[in-house]
Amino acid sequence: MVAHALPKIEQRPIQEPTRTPNQVETMEKRTARLTLLIDPTKKAAFEQLCFEKDVTPSQMVRKFIREYLEQELGPDWRDRAPDADKDL
Repeated sequence: MVAHALPKIEQRPIQEPTRTPNQVETMEKRTARLTLLIDPTKKAAFEQLCFEKDVTPSQMVRKFIREYLEQELGPDWRDRAPDADKDL
């Protein structure tokens, strides 16, 4: 098997994208932390793509999770989701 070199990704500082008032209003009111381990090369490529699309990596991960929940559980998934406060 031949290993292929990945293209060099330009490192640029990650900047917070500007948000419209509507985006701020629709942001989730409460948050919980999710920690994950990821290959450093994938992380760098993901951060670069997010920067180019003017979104934060956290915004994209939240979007991926929302889309996955809707795909697997349907658009009314919130009605069937367990209440996180019960665990506190």
